[in-house]
Amino acid sequence: MVKPLSPNARTVVFEVPSGRPPWPPKDTWKSLDISRDGWDWGSAAASFGMFDPLDLIHFNFLTVYPQYVNWYLRNYVGCCNSDDAKNFTFAGADPGVIFIPQFGYTRKTPGITSVEQNALRVLRTKILKHYPEFWHKGVHFKPRDLEILIHKIEANKVDIIWDTSLEKEGEGGMEVQGICDLSHLDRFRTV
Repeated sequence: MVKPLSPNARTVVFEVPSGRPPWPPKDTWKSLDISRDGWDWGSAAASFGMFDPLDLIHFNFLTVYPQYVNWYLRNYVGCCNSDDAKNFTFAGADPGVIFIPQFGYTRKTPGITSVEQNALRVLRTKILKHYPEFWHKGVHFKPRDLEILIHKIEANKVDIIWDTSLEKEGEGGMEVQGICDLSHLDRFRTV
């Protein structure tokens, strides 16, 4: 039996998605009981090494569209409470289970994002021409390695996300998810 909505959750807007993904999702690593202990999408994602909570939402529902996500939370996860009257929280959900993907899962965004466009501009105009050949942590880096990285970003094979924890003088930092260690560059961090 579905729990009744709390008064604050009665105003949550949800929309029935057209094609529904399989439940539980394919390639699930494990299930997670999120109905207790103050879980939210951010804490669940971080606990399993995911940098972007939207990746975890997308893995579970194959969408990040808020009204569809609310529908899945109500109908698949059994959410019945809301803190903001706009989105469901996990508190009191029944059965209260979401699924964790295999390590390394990220949703692929179509095309090049604005953060990636900015990263490409910085890589081409400010870093590439000054990129030396050097050794770092036992790995030999050459200017060609940066050119390969640029090509992989353009081909949408490497994602770059904005990471505010790398902020420096009011600017965010870019995080490279992909092929090589660029941790020696103060604005980039690899995953």
